[in-house]
Amino acid sequence: MSAPVFEEEAIEAHGERVLAAKVTCDECGAHGYFAHKRGASRRPADAIAAHFRKQGWELKGAKIRCPQCARRRPRVMVSKGFEMKTTGQKPAVPAVIDVAAVRVPGFDDKQVINLKLIEVYQNAEVGYREGWTDARVAQELGCPKEWVSDVRGAMFGPEGMAPHLRALDNGMRVLEERLRELAEQQAEAFRAMGGIRKMEAELRDLYASVETVCASMRDQVAAAIHKGGR
Repeated sequence: MSAPVFEEEAIEAHGERVLAAKVTCDECGAHGYFAHKRGASRRPADAIAAHFRKQGWELKGAKIRCPQCARRRPRVMVSKGFEMKTTGQKPAVPAVIDVAAVRVPGFDDKQVINLKLIEVYQNAEVGYREGWTDARVAQELGCPKEWVSDVRGAMFGPEGMAPHLRALDNGMRVLEERLRELAEQQAEAFRAMGGIRKMEAELRDLYASVETVCASMRDQVAAAIHKGGR
């Protein structure tokens, strides 16, 4: 099956604008994004399709359905079954179960959850920013935690990493920030050093001028003394 052609859209993620492949559910209009790596070539369509399918999206030809809509089913007849008895009892009437009656998030619900996750979800390797979980997002938005888990799993990645890995990641971020500060201080020191070198050159020129004037004055004084001694 050939991979569909994916739209591309610039999204705000992790404090910067990135270009991402985009899919849109044909049933509820929910969007899914798969960001391209910065500085790298575009991911091939087959790899993008594999990513979305892994997250639960249905990509069947021109038909696209998000994980929530893909799991939804129409009304089905579920027979409880019956047992033939010698008493002549009639078989039980099959029960009708309305599977679609299960509460599911609508388009607006998914959009609100998606926007919040863009704000608080770091990336697929790290998961949430520190202090955030599916439960906290659900509490803040006032929606079921399962809705947040479904949208996050389908469109972003896993919930988070192990505590020791998060601590390591935080330590690396602190180190990176310190290195940036040192680089700025070094650049400032080089600029200051350039100013000092310029000042040294000006002082050398001034000293040479003073030496020239002093030598001329000494010659004039010597000439005057020599003339007066005659």
